Amino acid sequence: MASPAKFIVVAALVLIFSTAIYYYVRIPENRSAYVNFSYANVSLGDGRVNGTYWIANTLSAQEYGYMNASSPEVLGNGERCTICKGMLFEFGYNQDICMWMKNTRMRLLLRWFYLNGSLSYERIGIPYNTTQYCAYAAYVIETEAT
Repeated sequence: MASPAKFIVVAALVLIFSTAIYYYVRIPENRSAYVNFSYANVSLGDGRVNGTYWIANTLSAQEYGYMNASSPEVLGNGERCTICKGMLFEFGYNQDICMWMKNTRMRLLLRWFYLNGSLSYERIGIPYNTTQYCAYAAYVIETEAT
């Protein structure tokens, strides 16, 4: 027979581990190891955007974005692309798209582009700001603001 003390210890460990797993899966910052980013050559806005960019075309990649990133080339999860100039968020069709800078360490230039590639709107994003910046577009490009 198990003693009541052993049962309490086991129950406490189960509670601690299940809580840790719940928060690991639930909080996007902790899922960074599971977010897969690719990169590709991009050209939008009559040459305004031209070069290699990280591609965020899944919901998890779009949620994670430049969270905790130290530069446009190094993502918060440690992935590196020395030729990447920024990140392209693909949404597939023109729609209202809102972005924010929560947990983003860099000052970014955000540019919204219509599906046809023309510029819709641009804005400087302030680090760690939770204000949403919204515009009608199909793509958003983030580059480091100079």
